[in-house]
Amino acid sequence: MLLNLRPIPSLLLQSLYGNIASIVIMVLLNNCYKSNKINILELNMLSANNSYLIEKLSGLSVKEFNKLGEFLNSPFHNKSVRIIRLYNFLSELFPFPDNFSVSKKSLFSHIYPGKPFSDLILRKLIFDFNSLVDEFIQIYFGNKNEFRKNNELLAFFRMRKMNKNYNHSVKKFSDRFEKAEMKNIEFYHEKKFFHKEIYNHKTDNLGFSLNGYSDIIENSQYEFVLNYIQIYYSYVKFKNSFDRNAFLNLPFIKEVINFIQKNLDEIKINHPILFCEFLALKTIQEPDNNKNAEEIRIYLYENEFKLDVLTLKYMMLVLYNYYVGRLNKGFEEFRKPLFDLINEIDNKNLAEGVYSSFDLFLFTAVGNAIILKEFDKGEYLLEKYKHLLPASQRDHIYRINLANIKFFKGDSDSAYSLLNSVKFSNPLHYLFANSVLIKIYFEKGYWDSLNALMETVKKFLQRKNNLSDYHINVYLNLIKYLNEYLKFKDDRQGLNELYKTLSDEKICNSKKWLLEIIENKLSKLNFPA
Repeated sequence: MLLNLRPIPSLLLQSLYGNIASIVIMVLLNNCYKSNKINILELNMLSANNSYLIEKLSGLSVKEFNKLGEFLNSPFHNKSVRIIRLYNFLSELFPFPDNFSVSKKSLFSHIYPGKPFSDLILRKLIFDFNSLVDEFIQIYFGNKNEFRKNNELLAFFRMRKMNKNYNHSVKKFSDRFEKAEMKNIEFYHEKKFFHKEIYNHKTDNLGFSLNGYSDIIENSQYEFVLNYIQIYYSYVKFKNSFDRNAFLNLPFIKEVINFIQKNLDEIKINHPILFCEFLALKTIQEPDNNKNAEEIRIYLYENEFKLDVLTLKYMMLVLYNYYVGRLNKGFEEFRKPLFDLINEIDNKNLAEGVYSSFDLFLFTAVGNAIILKEFDKGEYLLEKYKHLLPASQRDHIYRINLANIKFFKGDSDSAYSLLNSVKFSNPLHYLFANSVLIKIYFEKGYWDSLNALMETVKKFLQRKNNLSDYHINVYLNLIKYLNEYLKFKDDRQGLNELYKTLSDEKICNSKKWLLEIIENKLSKLNFPA
């Protein structure tokens, strides 16, 4: 176990041991800190690696950082001139580049001109600044639900006995609830508390009664049903992505379905979001029943004008996930419907702000366009939505997808050049890029590189790296069938059997490419030059 040593100031070392001893001990301490992932030189700097404050500020956009400045300059929130000086100093350097760091001494001298450096004073100031940033985040990014604000205002009027304001607000807020279009979990939650406020007011003034409780119960039911569906979704996602053998007894889902079916006509008309959730639930519980997806398409076509943008985006995502799920099971007939759906999402500007893993959406959209030989569409999607990719991975994801397009357009050299500078921070990106590189090595006849890469990817897959069973098997099968081809490449009978086996295979990366390779080889063997 390493000792938790604190760095000794270099001036003190020099006075105690002289210059040579100082250098020796500094080197030893530096090595000790390196083994703990901390470089002693970094202790005199502030960076995202060692400062909560710098990491938080790095996560803000320029607009948000400017809003923080307005917040700090408001005397209601901050009266410290030194906090404002610290903000102004950092604003000159914002937005921070990758691996940004700033000297503590330069910070201190800017904030406390003429004073000797004190790490303790600077730490206290940074702590206060950090607390204000937390407060800003809570206010700026906190719950902006208008119904929540209305209920808080109503509760204030009730508790302060401001009856005129209370009665006026009840009438106004009730009208807002009736006209609301976004009837999601938050809506029913806040409507439940709205009726609870009315019930509490009546109880305060008229004594205890159950009058009004039915409204609380009704909205609680809708809230709980939507909440239970979301819990069920989370469970299914975990089971499908991480552990197919995981099992939880979720008896409430039957109650949810029974409640919806019992009130289906009323829900379909007056609660469109809940009805959409029900349709989405059916696609999960009956993944082989295409009628559910068709019902979603019909409902969206007939009721699009009733749905808010978020619900429309969500239902498009449900359809997208359904089509991808069917393709992942080898049903190629869903490739064109997926392509058409992505075009619809694009035409209606519904792609932004709904796909939490937008990189996977773009990989799928571009890859699907490539398989259908819609190369122009693939490039168009890549260019249009590049800005929505995670900033730290944007250039690498862009290069991987562009390399895939270039390869299938016949430009292996450009594809190879693009992949040459790609870095990986995500196992799926690593696998996708290397699947393209495997095809490039094959096309160019780089057999040693091809065999080495396939072995490397195979070992990577065997370590699992938090990958789902699907992703492990789909890439293992690429390596398996390509190796089989290399084994039988001059054996007509072996290739025929391989072609039949591969045609029946449900999950295999680059299956169409592999089949075309076998077809081309068989045609040469059948009709030799």
